[in-house]
Amino acid sequence: MTRFHSRQPLNLHGLYTEEVGNILEAAADAVAPYWSKAGIFVNQVVDEADKGKLVGVHVYAALIRDSQLFENWMPIEAQDDLNNVLYAWQHDLIYYGIENWMSMFIGVADHDGQRHSVWIPDYTDTYGPWKIEVTASANRLKIEGALAEV
Repeated sequence: MTRFHSRQPLNLHGLYTEEVGNILEAAADAVAPYWSKAGIFVNQVVDEADKGKLVGVHVYAALIRDSQLFENWMPIEAQDDLNNVLYAWQHDLIYYGIENWMSMFIGVADHDGQRHSVWIPDYTDTYGPWKIEVTASANRLKIEGALAEV
């Protein structure tokens, strides 16, 4: 499990964003050669009965290859790695007393071998634009729009 306690706490977001991006890229490379974009929405799960204690995350992931969007594409090993990194990220933010995001979008793109990523957090308890919806079609529309910006 990732731990960055010995690192500069001010750069935690950058360190974890890079690690999540690496997981997305490796998973995309493994399942869909020549992918163009991959992204996730992440929503914190809180226990309202326990004063809003963070108890986990919900993740919605999508990948674009040949202009087609695919859902449920991440291998289980990548999902496990992602969950471990997200848990460590939350833990370190709490440890250092840094404001914790409630939801976020992380997207990665591969443009002819040049890769870059974007991280856009939301700190509201309503999850803002990255709220994972009940219906797959609503999530699909939102992530298509977010990935268009990567």
